[in-house]
Amino acid sequence: MKKIAGLILKELLVQIILSTVLVVILAFIVFELSLGDGIIRIMILAIYGICSLVGGLILGKNIQKRKFLWGLVAGAIYIGLIMGISFIIRDETGGGAIGLGTGVAVALGFGTFGGMLG
Repeated sequence: MKKIAGLILKELLVQIILSTVLVVILAFIVFELSLGDGIIRIMILAIYGICSLVGGLILGKNIQKRKFLWGLVAGAIYIGLIMGISFIIRDETGGGAIGLGTGVAVALGFGTFGGMLG
């Protein structure tokens, strides 16, 4: 159990670092190109998907049993963290920009897919 908890923490750290890098790149792109809200929403969903996919890959590859489930866990932890941070900062779950259901579905779906690939 300690091994799995350590893997989850490492996977979450990778997701946080990747998410930060991608958000900084997105901010630069938005600043330079003045993109519309629709494009920004799609790019945010892409960031959720990429980070969840990577987390699922990490857990699926390292745990090797029920990989799809561990990918789902990676996506759930990631989107839970995003929602928690959003709630702390803005006193809402972050559903306003892209829709809470869509963000959760993307994170869980891509996390599961990453777990199966891992």
